[in-house]
Amino acid sequence: MSDLTNALDKILSWLQKNYPSHVALLQPGLTEAEINELLEDLPLQLPQDIRELYQWKNGSKIIGEYEDFCWAFECWSFYPLELVIDAYCHN
Repeated sequence: MSDLTNALDKILSWLQKNYPSHVALLQPGLTEAEINELLEDLPLQLPQDIRELYQWKNGSKIIGEYEDFCWAFECWSFYPLELVIDAYCHN
């Protein structure tokens, strides 16, 4: 396990104790094969640390107008990879 994954797991542990409702909004991580499939038709490559982030968790579920969103890193979080790719493709 890398330093990044260890750090993310520590954050997750803290969130589970202090904000369990936020943790419930985090989606399961993607496999390397799932990430590769999502990126196969795109002219970009994700850095290893971003791949590792999405293998850890695939961002937050988004319910409504962000009233139910996992603010995993204080006022920061991250979107599911599918939404990031969709935004990239439509901009």
